[in-house]
Amino acid sequence: MSSPALPVTHFLNIPLTSGNAPDAARAFRAAVLSSPWAAGCGIDAEMFVEPGHLHLSLGSLKLYSNERRRRATQAVDEVGAAVRAILSEDIGGGGQIMAGIQGLQGSAKAGSGVASHSSATASSAPPGQSQGAVAGANSKTDAVYVLVEELGLTAEVGGGNKGRLVRVCQAVADIFGGAGLLHESGGGGAMTLRATLIDPGLRSTTFVARSGADIFDARRVLAEHAGLDCGTGSLEALHLSTFGEFDVNLGGYFRCLAQCPLHL
Repeated sequence: MSSPALPVTHFLNIPLTSGNAPDAARAFRAAVLSSPWAAGCGIDAEMFVEPGHLHLSLGSLKLYSNERRRRATQAVDEVGAAVRAILSEDIGGGGQIMAGIQGLQGSAKAGSGVASHSSATASSAPPGQSQGAVAGANSKTDAVYVLVEELGLTAEVGGGNKGRLVRVCQAVADIFGGAGLLHESGGGGAMTLRATLIDPGLRSTTFVARSGADIFDARRVLAEHAGLDCGTGSLEALHLSTFGEFDVNLGGYFRCLAQCPLHL
């Protein structure tokens, strides 16, 4: 059962909770909320992802039957086999994937007439900010992300250990997509790897399509925190998690239906 009217129940993700990332995200949230301009930009505490829930999202699923959950668990096992093959191709690159979590990116609201904060030119500055300081940002943003990049490797996806994180994400999309389980993928197009920090949709307790009101002015955030550095960490596992359910045994992270290691 995967009717468009039904909300997603599960999502594929890589936790970003090792190293300094949660503490850096917590400090970022405190800095933004304590600023004199937060309220004027439409930013409040409910819009921030809980620092202990920071993750790289790879796709969402609607698993309303035992059969679909069984198939999804089986697909996680297939991803595990693909990960082992990718990491084994060049053991000289290390048997684990290390990532840097640094740099902010905004996402423009669909239909706003701008592609992203990196390509748009702001028409007016937010409160207390000059026009020149926010060039490249816009006032209709529906999310702010921190970028995730594999460390020690070139940007190309090729042989050896190059682009292993991208290849793992592509394997997830291929395997779950081929099984007819993906509702939507977090890695479409050029597969920008990023983790959500601010999302007005978090104000709602249900996972529904965002309304036109779910936008905010992110120009000041992007201007003052563009170089946000959440440190580095090892990517330990791919999780198939349940939306809205949390596990104290995972430090309050999303409840896990199945997982596979991202290391040898």
